[in-house]
Amino acid sequence: MDGKLLKYKQIEASFTQPNAKVNEHMLSWARSCVKGSDWDLLELYCGNGNFSIALADQFKRPRLMPPTTIR
Repeated sequence: MDGKLLKYKQIEASFTQPNAKVNEHMLSWARSCVKGSDWDLLELYCGNGNFSIALADQFKRPRLMPPTTIR
């Protein structure tokens, strides 16, 4: 995606985007929306980190919170 190789570990019973091409376009669009940001990223219920992993290098401090850690 955008010349960057991303690797994911699929966790059983977690949501994922089943269409790889659609997913690639969604991630590219999301990256273009935040390019050059000076923000932190907090993604709650991040699942396998689909968006977080793709966006992490666009933010100062990315923080991911999978559902099991949110109470």
